[in-house]
Amino acid sequence: MELADPASLWSGTSRILRVKLLAADQRYLDAAHIALQHTVANPDSPNAAELLFLAVENAKLGGDATKAQAMMEQLHSQYPNSPFAHQ
Repeated sequence: MELADPASLWSGTSRILRVKLLAADQRYLDAAHIALQHTVANPDSPNAAELLFLAVENAKLGGDATKAQAMMEQLHSQYPNSPFAHQ
């Protein structure tokens, strides 16, 4: 999907799907890493806040509470108006 539709890669749409598939396979830390990579590379993406939230959730599930907390703080500071910052 990502190669067939490069715009979905840049916007983050295909990244959301990839992260959810990794989480379904219980590859939580991989999912968190990929989600975080997108938000670092493209913080203005329309899906950046959601991907950062998914990174937080997957880091928690993967047992990395310290990283999850740091990313949640980043979510609050970078995207204070996002509904994902208040979940």
